[in-house]
Amino acid sequence: MRQVLFVFSDPAAAAPWKPLHDGVMGGLSGGELVGGKGAACFAGRLSLANGGGFASVRALLPPGALRGVKALVVRARGDGRRYTVFLKTHDGPEAGNYKAPLDLPAGDWHEVVLPLAGFAASLHGRPDPAAPPLRADAVRVLGLMAAGGREGPFRLEVAGIAAEME
Repeated sequence: MRQVLFVFSDPAAAAPWKPLHDGVMGGLSGGELVGGKGAACFAGRLSLANGGGFASVRALLPPGALRGVKALVVRARGDGRRYTVFLKTHDGPEAGNYKAPLDLPAGDWHEVVLPLAGFAASLHGRPDPAAPPLRADAVRVLGLMAAGGREGPFRLEVAGIAAEME
């Protein structure tokens, strides 16, 4: 059974998604999630200047929103870059996250299933072996990130994100 978390057929559905980029540490990357007809577009430009190299957007989830979820399902069309879907159990600059790669060939729409068991703990972009296991019921933030050490424009279209229940 699937539960819809975000469907971007309505341009207003992108409004709760807020950007956070490498500018928090002096970088120059930028991007945003903009609603459109049928899909939202996460687009911008990555810069490696000043130790930067990432752009992200995130949405707060209500407490317990992912309770009973075993996987996220993302319907998207990429540009050939690797993106990341991330989950956080609380918001804040020192909060670690749990991430999974979203690899999409350029051009076509794909539905990607990301089992929560496959999300790896990370803190400031590095593996965090000391982090506790991810608890779906504790997730408060869902996000998308462009990174990967390659400067230039990026574009990821997202039609929707759903939760696959246990």
